[in-house]
Amino acid sequence: MTSLNGLIIAPIVAGLLVWLLARWPKVSAGAGAIFAFGIWLLLKTMTLPETAVSGTPIQLFGQDLVFNEGLQSLFLFIYGGLIILFLLAIPFVQGRKFVPGALGVMGLLLAGVMIRPFSVGIVIIWVALALVSIIIQEELAGATHGGVTYLVLVSVAMPLLLILVWTVETQTVNLVTPVTRFALIGVIILLGGFPFHIWVTSAVRESKPLIYVFLFGLAQLVVVTFIFNFFQAAPWLQNDIQFLEMVRLSGIATLLTIALLVMTAVRFSRLIDSLLLLDMSLVLLALLLPNELGWETAVTLQIGRFGALLFLAVGLLLLQRVGITSEINEAGLAEDQARSNQGLGRRAPLSLALFLFGAASLIGLPLTLGFAGHTRAIQSLGTAVMLIDSSTFLLITVFLAITLSAFALFRATLYWLKAPTEAAASAEPVWQKIILGIALFAGILFAFTPPTFIDYTQTLAQLFQ
Repeated sequence: MTSLNGLIIAPIVAGLLVWLLARWPKVSAGAGAIFAFGIWLLLKTMTLPETAVSGTPIQLFGQDLVFNEGLQSLFLFIYGGLIILFLLAIPFVQGRKFVPGALGVMGLLLAGVMIRPFSVGIVIIWVALALVSIIIQEELAGATHGGVTYLVLVSVAMPLLLILVWTVETQTVNLVTPVTRFALIGVIILLGGFPFHIWVTSAVRESKPLIYVFLFGLAQLVVVTFIFNFFQAAPWLQNDIQFLEMVRLSGIATLLTIALLVMTAVRFSRLIDSLLLLDMSLVLLALLLPNELGWETAVTLQIGRFGALLFLAVGLLLLQRVGITSEINEAGLAEDQARSNQGLGRRAPLSLALFLFGAASLIGLPLTLGFAGHTRAIQSLGTAVMLIDSSTFLLITVFLAITLSAFALFRATLYWLKAPTEAAASAEPVWQKIILGIALFAGILFAFTPPTFIDYTQTLAQLFQ
């Protein structure tokens, strides 16, 4: 067995071993972090296999494996992210299924990206995303909407993609038929485009913070990688005018929906899923760009999203420890239900700062982790979009959604910073303030150097070589 085969099998075996420790969630989280670090070291020390040098393919169960420097960098980022999430799952327990499930799912997802033909990869990714619905569900016996909605829409999207991939791989002429055009709807579903965005909102509403960091920050990065990799192999699909029009209309409808949702948000979950949809809509619109430019734009957005969600999730988990309610502000609710969040900035100032930094990063405000990706997306859509005649209205819609999102976050922040109705001391110990201050400083410092994102995405762009 080559090290490349081991890279696929190791996380699945690690997930099964960690599952044996699932009755002790903190122990399993620590074990998961150790396994993820071991796989990260394996990746770091790997040399490119013969398939990247001589063209001789490496096989797993009779299927060819594709692996190059771009994929190696992508996998290093993903397993680095898993290490951080598993370490955070020690103080912030996310349930018994999260750590073993994340290891197994990521092993399958990365296998789906590497295996050729694409039709086999689609089936493997389908199984992995079906398992994600179990992680979303966790032990929430009475709240099945999030997991079921995700499972149903994935089960609609993947057969469509399977039809698309099979058609492309078997046809002798590069044509876009009505069947393949209809099957392209599966791409819009997986990227959370309107009217299929409901799986995003339900997953955020009914899953725990670190779980949706994993889902939208890491697992979704693999899905985006597969989609753009497939379009690179079949570029005539992305040049089809009707498909591009579908993407444009879905993106505009998603942005208008975001504008409505974010302005009427009265709960933390609604605010978070609205801001997340804003970031995801830009990834969807990256399909309007030439393939390699679209990929670099999408992965820049994805990397920024992971950092944004990480800060947001940690801040939210810490705020939950000081007893916040689910409502953002009074918003017409009973006074005794909403006023407990007034003065939140006095009780947990740095926890709130982490949450706000993550939320602002999802919007793409300056000096945040999302600024580089959002700026790149807007510039690219304005200058290199394939549908030039429609780019003006598209950009107006993007700016509208960003402006209203920033206003909604600012309005909520003013309420949280109000003086509390009763005197309240800070609930954050000194050691926690020091750690959070260092983390926040590191995030802002990294946001000061947006070229770092661009340099990294150029490395990942080698995936297409």
